[in-house]
Amino acid sequence: MKIKYNCFIVIVFVFSNAFAFCAEYPILLSRPYEKGNIITKNAVMQTSTKFVILDNNKTQIQSQSNKFSVNYNGIETVLKVDGHGNVLELKAEINKFLLKSSKGEHSLISKGQILSAKTDNDKTIYKVGDIELAANIKQYVSDIISTYHSNEINPDEIYGTSIQKRVGDKWDINSTLMKKEIESGIFNVSKVKGTVELAKVEKINNIECLLLVTNIQANIDYYKTNKTKVNNGYFKMQMFSYYPVDLRKHIIKETVSLFTHIECPTPQKEGWITKIEIKQDMETTITPSATKDTSGLSEDGSGKKK
Repeated sequence: MKIKYNCFIVIVFVFSNAFAFCAEYPILLSRPYEKGNIITKNAVMQTSTKFVILDNNKTQIQSQSNKFSVNYNGIETVLKVDGHGNVLELKAEINKFLLKSSKGEHSLISKGQILSAKTDNDKTIYKVGDIELAANIKQYVSDIISTYHSNEINPDEIYGTSIQKRVGDKWDINSTLMKKEIESGIFNVSKVKGTVELAKVEKINNIECLLLVTNIQANIDYYKTNKTKVNNGYFKMQMFSYYPVDLRKHIIKETVSLFTHIECPTPQKEGWITKIEIKQDMETTITPSATKDTSGLSEDGSGKKK
């Protein structure tokens, strides 16, 4: 009986996987939130930078490296959304918001404090109580907690597809919109290309999810910070994103790896070269609450969708 039972399990497993490969799934990345939605978010971000200056004989004149990490855990409540379910205001009860660097470890925001984030004139205002966050803290917080701005590009327009996909299917990103997204930062780029693959269907915390694997690369042509052309530069990004098959549910896990390499002329030093490398890894997990908070919400955050 035991052998027959094990064979039955194997048969079920094989047929289940065969079904997953044959089934077609809609790809929807931007999923609306409602006022009162509560999530628990964990995020770990690790960043390393290397900065080197070479003279015209390619002798190293200066070298500097830096590493830091940010570790976040908080319970976030949606306070206001627009007509499409984009989050315009939220509050986060902080369990942990730590910055670790060569100088040691300290809290960016203390445990138990309430952080508010609210869109105002297409900028996110961060406050603890009535006090706005200082710029040196906001630069870390904004990588993990954000609200919607009207000039943002919908992720479905960059990474999505209107055609249902099977496991193993791969499609191209929208390179034009990805270029625009990258150039909203400190670089101008060219030869942007990338793909998204529906790699597999997998259960995460008992939720059936689509694993989307995204790979993007681009040449970097201009470094806006130094206002200089780049001799040799490139950008690479890889994402592993878990979206529930149930389109009513939001993304529950994502890991992102970014790598940037640039070589450009050193300002005011003819023939000298500055090399900069930046590596950033971030993993975010999101656990939705089964309940909704109805206290302390913005009066005009209706949560209704058009």
